[in-house]
Amino acid sequence: GAPEKRASYAPAQHRAMIEKLYRNLGAPEHDFLVPPAAPALTGESVVMTGVNVSESCAEMFMRQYGADAVPAVKKLLRQFCVQQISSINLFLSLEDPATYALAAEFEQLGFFFAGILPYSRIGDALILQYLNNVDLDYGKIVAYTDLAKELLAYIKARDPNAALSN
Repeated sequence: GAPEKRASYAPAQHRAMIEKLYRNLGAPEHDFLVPPAAPALTGESVVMTGVNVSESCAEMFMRQYGADAVPAVKKLLRQFCVQQISSINLFLSLEDPATYALAAEFEQLGFFFAGILPYSRIGDALILQYLNNVDLDYGKIVAYTDLAKELLAYIKARDPNAALSN
């Protein structure tokens, strides 16, 4: 039979791009859902982290949202910045309704859209990236396909650092 539709709580501000990325991957259709209300989060968040010191990058996987989701990410982000980690990726489950509302709050911390990662360890994930004192030259990135060019422009438009260097 045809693959089952999967639920996705893609944040409204990125839904069109996420739909395009899924289509480009040939992924099964998704039901893009809007949670009826912001979920009442309780308890502590569970965030898995990993650091690659030689590449100066870190990742955070939001395993479970708790009441402290935003402060917990902010605290980890600060620790990585103090360690002078250049690039920090935050993976949020698109299958969790809390991602719909909280992605924008993480973006307030300086994270910006960087793509999606289907079938990650937390399910289909939205990737938000934080660049710590990195002057990324978007002009040096070569994008070959129309979608790659569109995605690059989309990311650049949302990178708070790119606005400063123009």
